[in-house]
Amino acid sequence: MVLRLRRGRQAGSFAQVALMASILMIIAGFGAYTVRSARPALDPHAELADTAAWYADYMARSSSSSLIVYNRVGKCGSTTLLRIMSKLHERRQLLMLRSLSRNFWGLHGDEMLERWVHQLLVAEAKGRAQNTTLVINGHAAWVNLTEHGGQQPIYINMLRDPISRIKSTFYYLHSPDRHPGRSKGRDPMAGPHALAKLMGNKHFARSKHTLTKCLRVRECRDYVVQTYVLRPVHQFYGMTPDSGKHPTDYPVKPATIQRAVRIMEHEYLLVIPLDELDAGLLLLECLLPQEFKGALQIYQTGDESTSRANSNNSTTLPADEDVAALRKLVEGSGEARLYSAAQQRFCRMWRLGQSRCPRLCATAVRLCDSASRAAAVAAATGCAAPYAVASQ
Repeated sequence: MVLRLRRGRQAGSFAQVALMASILMIIAGFGAYTVRSARPALDPHAELADTAAWYADYMARSSSSSLIVYNRVGKCGSTTLLRIMSKLHERRQLLMLRSLSRNFWGLHGDEMLERWVHQLLVAEAKGRAQNTTLVINGHAAWVNLTEHGGQQPIYINMLRDPISRIKSTFYYLHSPDRHPGRSKGRDPMAGPHALAKLMGNKHFARSKHTLTKCLRVRECRDYVVQTYVLRPVHQFYGMTPDSGKHPTDYPVKPATIQRAVRIMEHEYLLVIPLDELDAGLLLLECLLPQEFKGALQIYQTGDESTSRANSNNSTTLPADEDVAALRKLVEGSGEARLYSAAQQRFCRMWRLGQSRCPRLCATAVRLCDSASRAAAVAAATGCAAPYAVASQ
């Protein structure tokens, strides 16, 4: 298979990078490499060596797979990214998309795990047979495919500010503009009429059935917690061979949050914060050039069907108490911790990208580097001016 051989040759260069990175780490006093989330700022040289070694190891482990898994979190720009991938396929035929079937939804426990693993194994075999990279996507939890006889795929994802995501999800699912009638789909609670009933009313009214007022009704608040609030941590926590089930406790246990963060850091090549989508696409082009070359150009020159795909135009700005209540929900879910770790990890991967792809040096990502660290980061990555161009 040409693709596998090509990745195999890459793996050799990755091994050389890992060796050089390890030497640098020993010099800097760091004997083992992991991608950490909550830690004091390292010397940029040591941090870059740390990340480079992890990246080399990750790409070596996934070099035999022809599969990219995008187990997307809802309302985090996933439709936009899927449409970009679709246009990449039209242009170069090096990337194929496959979505989870509707029959997947509504399953629980071991049945869901079995169906998800089957879909992944079938997709992996199809990509290998057609000598291409296949991206399988769906709102599903991470699973360790190697424990089920498969090769390790590449995992990618996107995340968003938790409060913004919950607001967008609520008004998207219960918007009368999108659901003018009663819901008959896979989620019987979607739509405005189901929301009104949940809040103890017969008819829907925009002014009455807001997120603020939903959170004041216990049944509605519990629905929001189980349906929206817990989902990102659940998806990164993953499904285990033992149960195939998600933990549903709220507040979420610290061990559950720690596992979700650990899997995000070690098992995902890249998790893009939605606010940094331009930079994230550029970084995807750097890390996976065969599959994603041209992604940023498609996004920046596309019409709203690409740049604002499936966007929510009916979101009402919440009252102050709405934000305060959402903060409490987010604190209990662990999503804020997960998002913060994802932002830090994105910055480490961004600096790795800068060291590998000079094009990234012309784009500033202010999320990643304070002005006080700019000179040190520039020296570590080889970028002459990290803030040459403002981030779009």
